[in-house]
Amino acid sequence: QAGALAAYIPPTLKSTLKDGRFKATLDAGLSPNPKGGHQGRLIVTNLDYRDGANGPALMHIDAANVRVNRYDPVGKIISIDEISLNGLDTNIQKNPQGMNLLGLQTGIAAPPISAAIAAHAEIAVPVAAAIAPVEASGKVVVAPTTPQDIARMVSASRLDLPLITLEKLNLGIRRLALTDTARPTAVPLVLNNLELKNRSRIEMLGNDAENRPPIEIDLKCQPQPLADSFTLNASASPFALRPNLKIDLAATGVKGDRLLTAFPEYKSQIDGSTLTDGRLKAEVRAEIKMDRRDLLPLDFTRPFDAEFSVKKLEFCNADGPVLAGFEEIHSGGIHVEPQTGGVHAKSLEVTNLIASLVREKDGIHAFGLVLRAPATQPVSPQIAGTQQSAATQAAVAPVTIPASQPAVAVTPASRPAGEIKLDALIVSGLNFRIEDRTVDPPLVMPITSMDLEARDLSNYLLYDADKSMRFSLLVNAGKISLPKPLKKSGIAGALSDLAEGDKAKQEAVETEEREIFSQLTASGKLSLYPSPKGWIKTSLSGLELGALNGEAKQAGFGLSAGTFDADIDARFLTDGALDVRPKFIFTDLGIADPPKGPVERYLHLPAPLDGIIAILQDASGQIAVPLHFTVNQGKINTGDIAASATGAFLEIVVKAIASSPLKAVGSVASLIGFDLKDKKKFPPPPLSIGFEPAATAYLYSEGGLPTTLLERLKNDPTVQIILRHDLGAGDVKRAAERANPNGDDAQALAYQLRQKKMELLKERARIAGQARGEIGSGIEVTQTLDHLRGVERELAATEDGLDDLNNLVRPGAGRQALRRTRAACIAIGEQRLTDIYEILLATGIPKIAERITITHAKFNPDDSLDGGAVTITMSLKGK
Repeated sequence: QAGALAAYIPPTLKSTLKDGRFKATLDAGLSPNPKGGHQGRLIVTNLDYRDGANGPALMHIDAANVRVNRYDPVGKIISIDEISLNGLDTNIQKNPQGMNLLGLQTGIAAPPISAAIAAHAEIAVPVAAAIAPVEASGKVVVAPTTPQDIARMVSASRLDLPLITLEKLNLGIRRLALTDTARPTAVPLVLNNLELKNRSRIEMLGNDAENRPPIEIDLKCQPQPLADSFTLNASASPFALRPNLKIDLAATGVKGDRLLTAFPEYKSQIDGSTLTDGRLKAEVRAEIKMDRRDLLPLDFTRPFDAEFSVKKLEFCNADGPVLAGFEEIHSGGIHVEPQTGGVHAKSLEVTNLIASLVREKDGIHAFGLVLRAPATQPVSPQIAGTQQSAATQAAVAPVTIPASQPAVAVTPASRPAGEIKLDALIVSGLNFRIEDRTVDPPLVMPITSMDLEARDLSNYLLYDADKSMRFSLLVNAGKISLPKPLKKSGIAGALSDLAEGDKAKQEAVETEEREIFSQLTASGKLSLYPSPKGWIKTSLSGLELGALNGEAKQAGFGLSAGTFDADIDARFLTDGALDVRPKFIFTDLGIADPPKGPVERYLHLPAPLDGIIAILQDASGQIAVPLHFTVNQGKINTGDIAASATGAFLEIVVKAIASSPLKAVGSVASLIGFDLKDKKKFPPPPLSIGFEPAATAYLYSEGGLPTTLLERLKNDPTVQIILRHDLGAGDVKRAAERANPNGDDAQALAYQLRQKKMELLKERARIAGQARGEIGSGIEVTQTLDHLRGVERELAATEDGLDDLNNLVRPGAGRQALRRTRAACIAIGEQRLTDIYEILLATGIPKIAERITITHAKFNPDDSLDGGAVTITMSLKGK
């Protein structure tokens, strides 16, 4: 029992022994070493420690060996032949009070301080205060460094430390079990057959401690029931000028059913039977840079810098495809201030994410597991009738936009002492596949690439008015099998398809591979305090609506064909309201909604859906829906935005119905072959304007725009123009060279920009002085201030360029070469589209700007092209 030993046990521990029994065989020896110092051994065998003669074994060790070849502090040598441990078997029990290990219970409350100890503490407090002064706020004030401290640091840095060597490290644990008494149905977590060994001789400290070879350790075990095996290979240099750590880890035999035995509370939500042999592997790298006063300790109470990366993380089931993972997560330039808790990281880069989600009847399949769908509960007839009545009322109720209500002021939490700031979050590459097999036809959405760049992220965004963040996003999708588009479009095509419906059903539907959408982009700049400010722009190009037919059928309507484009411009106004200007374009829309169907009910349409489509659709089969609505402050949520958008759409529908008779006459006449306007029925063929590789300006010396095109635009106001950019292989090659210059070129460009920055700073100081003089003299200063603003903008652009060039020469910059190339190609395409647009505006053709639609540039290289091209596609639209 504890007995007299209780006095040596800390007050937060308590002995649980009732009849403790201990036995072991000890072999120890010590003798002089001929080279100096001593040599010795300590061998323990057959150690058995239990509570009671037949009680549970608290610990068992087959053998533990420590063999020291030479212990010579005077000669600065500590040479160890072996440290080994074999056959360790012990248990750790977790209970509501804490942990129970080796007959000791943790989590015991400390006893109250006695009067004598309290009196002693009162004497000690002034001494402690003198050592570490404390401000009224409670923050510890670090005393300034004294000459004595500097002398101590110099002495420590020159300390002649002993050289420690270890030839053999072999730690073996037969069984280490962790049992949680609060979860009696959970299987204990057990480490079986753990082995920790050194790969090579271990050398530490000595006169050249920072240049010693790294310590290489291998670990393997069987962590039941988590996995069949786990291996870890580590290499560490703790005494280097920059301590670093490298880890390669792998796990095999991860079985879903066994995982759930350790976490039985999730069995009703997760089915693990599909995960039969999960395999995980990854590489971890970390490095620390700190001002070390002493070589031995790593003082994490002082500021330090760090860098880490996790590479090639993959999780798969047996030899199947990767279920989740990424190529690399890397963060560099991390500065940590432990006193305040502040962390400043220059960048966090994520490369090539991989994941997949599949929805089946039994739930969502992800990471080899099945997240079960919620069970459908039967609904009583009374409740069902109530729900039906509510749905009917919602279908006939008019749309009402919630009235403006004053927003409730939210008092933010206290501002943290330390800022957690990330200058740049960069995500490059994505292989993400979403499938919904619960619908017919199944929905398949492969996302093949993503470029995300977010800058100036900080927890102070919630507290500082001058803090803002900006971001840009580019997403591309892969190809799926889709029905070929119908040759006919618009109202005529709809009626013709209806007439030939029976024949179409008998024929096999031809399919082709097309991208489910061309491109999704988003960008914005936001500040959050004291209220949201900034803007967000989003665009979606070429979404194939036919791919969503299965989801539409499940909702109660058909969606067989068509494409969808969207541009959304959202800005926060000065009063905190959100001003939204979306523009939606449906082309060749093939939708079938039954009378009083879900679409008609949701949009609260005043007429059947097919009639509304006939009114909104132009002769080219396009429906353009430009909306504009405002969401009041405090009402910025999904429901209120949807209600506002619905109200704006209904306004467009009402106006279209009011002007529909004339349009209907024109449409019907065109169906039977008459042209009331006596115009050409067919638009001119597409026109392609080529560019030299990576060139962004169209040279007029090449002939300018064709005269026939300009004449047609002047004479026929129904001709609409769509500008589309095609990227050439030569563009990609040239853009890669320009976006990723080598180190010497980057340094030369940086030098030029630094010189330009110095000139701009001088110019800014000169103009600012001139502006102050003009203001003081009462002279008109508008022109001078405009000049000053222009210099400020140029200076900001120069500093951004310097930041980009510095990023090109830092370690690991090559990982982002493809992202920079893709961004440069898109920038080239956007500039070409803008150039052609401005040329068309310069022609002076009436209302030409309203007749031009510009599609966003995409990264879609065409190997058949050297330089890229802008394609001008023309269509006819009724007045």
